[in-house]
Amino acid sequence: GWPAFMRIHPVLLWTFQDVWGFLRAFDLPYCSLYDKGYTSLGETNNSCPNPLLKQPNGMYLPAHTLYLTNSEQHLERKSRVDDDTDTHTPTTATPAAAPTVATTDNT
Repeated sequence: GWPAFMRIHPVLLWTFQDVWGFLRAFDLPYCSLYDKGYTSLGETNNSCPNPLLKQPNGMYLPAHTLYLTNSEQHLERKSRVDDDTDTHTPTTATPAAAPTVATTDNT
């Protein structure tokens, strides 16, 4: 049984864009590999830049530029070599919109 209190995990409902919107809006630190096209980090032997972010010149866009619809959220894990959950691949990465983050003034 569960304890007699409610557990709330709002981050579990965040999309890939929600996470990046929050990190960038508050200028929070994150691993520099995300700026090199990685969107999901695992072990050193199974992580690579996300192919959806690869540009014609061979360089990769930063992770925060990847826009995923609700049905494409699983594609964030395409930077895992051993992940075979991909069922739909968009043809290009769409730049994400500027983050919208609500804040509360507690003064």
